Amino acid sequence: MRAYRRLRGYDESSRVTIEQLDRLESQLGLRLPEEYHAFLTRFGTGGFGLLTPGEVYLRSRCDMSGERAYVSLPFAVTDGHGLGCCPEDEMLHGSVPIAENGCAFYTALAVTSASAGTVWRNDYAVPGADDLFCWAPAGITQTDPVTPLGFLSWIEQIVAYRVPRRPRRWFLPRRLR
Repeated sequence: MRAYRRLRGYDESSRVTIEQLDRLESQLGLRLPEEYHAFLTRFGTGGFGLLTPGEVYLRSRCDMSGERAYVSLPFAVTDGHGLGCCPEDEMLHGSVPIAENGCAFYTALAVTSASAGTVWRNDYAVPGADDLFCWAPAGITQTDPVTPLGFLSWIEQIVAYRVPRRPRRWFLPRRLR
């Protein structure tokens, strides 16, 4: 983790306070998964592209209805589709967005039902599918992992993918080769 933070320019000011998370939980009307809560208070959002608690609250509003009631409904995804507040499946019931991937693509954290604590993302469906978009367990590639990952396992996968195991020789200064 230390190497990743150094590589990605981690900033200590990105730490999240317990008061900020408590405020978010009271605004949403539910308890956030413990792994997510602990990670944000220890490491914050820096270097991982995670949304701050304020951004989570703002992005968890449904564009169609303007409400956040969907967050407390049961989470369920079947064949890439979940129950959502929007016709485009932009926001899943029982989840909060934790990272924005651009152009209405999100990484979401399930916060209700048996899937609470698992990480999901909306993405383009595989070619030949009936729909253009689908929800899948978050991973580095669209096929990995097949099973949903918990929040910390998802972070570990990001770190393992992005941090080089050992430096390349051409990358080292000449005196260290």
